[in-house]
Amino acid sequence: LSDEALIETLALASEARTLAVVEARIASRRSALCASGTGTDCLLAATPQGSDPERYAGKHTALGACVGAAVHAAVCDGIEGWLAERSDGWRLA
Repeated sequence: LSDEALIETLALASEARTLAVVEARIASRRSALCASGTGTDCLLAATPQGSDPERYAGKHTALGACVGAAVHAAVCDGIEGWLAERSDGWRLA
């Protein structure tokens, strides 16, 4: 990825993660309102160096759509597993 595409990819990953957390209606430990996951987020993207890097990875590109879908699905799966281990009322009504 070019530097620009890498920045777009990180932004997409953050948005997809936030959407998954908001959709799950997880209560924030700080406010008891709907959590977004942005207060505790940490993102990392690794990409091989190449001679002809992808220049764009926005939402309306195939690469961006794949990244967004993959991150959203992974976070949804993680939330589902995390909630299955708990019975302490983390979801909002």
